[in-house]
Amino acid sequence: MKQSKIALKRMLAGSMAAAMLLTTAAAAGFNDTKTHWAKAYIDDLAAKGKIAGYDDGSFKPDAKVTNLETLIFVSRIAIDDNTPVDKIAAKWNDTVKTAMKGASDWSYKNLAVCLEAGILTQADLQKMSEGGQLNKQATREDLVVYLVRAMQLAPVAATLKDYPLTFADASSISNSAKPSIYLLTQNKIVEGMENNKFEPQGQVTRGQVAAMLSRALDYMDKNSIAPEFSEFSDFAYEAGTVAGCTVDGSNVLLSLRNVKDEKLDIKIPNTAKFYKDGVKVEPSEIPVGGFARVNYKSANDKTVEAVKVLSAPKT
Repeated sequence: MKQSKIALKRMLAGSMAAAMLLTTAAAAGFNDTKTHWAKAYIDDLAAKGKIAGYDDGSFKPDAKVTNLETLIFVSRIAIDDNTPVDKIAAKWNDTVKTAMKGASDWSYKNLAVCLEAGILTQADLQKMSEGGQLNKQATREDLVVYLVRAMQLAPVAATLKDYPLTFADASSISNSAKPSIYLLTQNKIVEGMENNKFEPQGQVTRGQVAAMLSRALDYMDKNSIAPEFSEFSDFAYEAGTVAGCTVDGSNVLLSLRNVKDEKLDIKIPNTAKFYKDGVKVEPSEIPVGGFARVNYKSANDKTVEAVKVLSAPKT
């Protein structure tokens, strides 16, 4: 009984802290970040509406964050003005409510987005909830893995064959996290700590989260990566294995083999966006043998908006 009361108090404390995360920041900025190293990142995210501070006008940049708070922060990377958050929340409501046993209901919408975006699985959520991990402090390597998934770069990490890390403590990084950490360090989204260490099990602060999220959003913007939830999108598409991709003047001729082994030749303006493993590329970089999805503007408008390719599909 005593342990249950302690757990309840911790849960309530976490709820209150997270609720304060959502309060509106003062227009003049936070009162405790003026000389902080992460000020520029914090101000950037606050201006974009991705983070907020506490009722007293502070942000508490050096405060540690829990796994639940980290997931809420990261879920905002996967949300833009077109994301049907309410529909996603409705789809996953029973799943989240069951896993959370009714606790921390303020987090349900964000956890639903995490599930829909693949930031974590239903089994992950169930395990973390039952084991009390959600209210434990987050680690740096877990944050990076969640961030890669939220940025829709998990396919890139999964196809990496080499991911050498030069951190002095690289051997202490979990093997499953190494591709994600390599990917984000190579793209300057994640940096090491002092003495060339990554400190994978180090506890994450709000300032560190802000820095990573701000850099991640900049990367997504530069590479035209936008949140996409296929179940809630109304675009039409065709898909198949890439048989060829050639650039002919102002057009790209993409040849696909669909699931019926029928050949599809699709003429695409080179103004369309081309992605390989989640990253924007030139049409000439689309690999033969990859699996491509050609997104049209709508069922009635066959203007191609984007071509998305997995270079090494597992299925």
